[in-house]
Amino acid sequence: MTVQSTLAQSALTRTQTDKDAFLANVALLYYGEGLTQSDIAQRMKVSRATIVNMLREARERGIVEIRVDGRSLAASNVARELRERFGLADVYVSRTGEGKGGDGKG
Repeated sequence: MTVQSTLAQSALTRTQTDKDAFLANVALLYYGEGLTQSDIAQRMKVSRATIVNMLREARERGIVEIRVDGRSLAASNVARELRERFGLADVYVSRTGEGKGGDGKG
């Protein structure tokens, strides 16, 4: 049994601080480094379902926070309204004023 496997298998019996650090590490691999849940599971020698549960717990306990930029959300809402109103398949909305000069001219 590898060190990672031992660490993963004993994650549930650790102190809360150790468990938080372990959950944060799994979350960093997934959200920060872009590894798949399967890749992390193989690396940690646990099932993919265990990784799914760890990521969910990290979100529920506030170790991971997922936020959507409100400006992007506004563009998304406009896109949805245009799609529904005109029966379009895809709509992409870009905010203005984000060019180099801030005048929308790029």
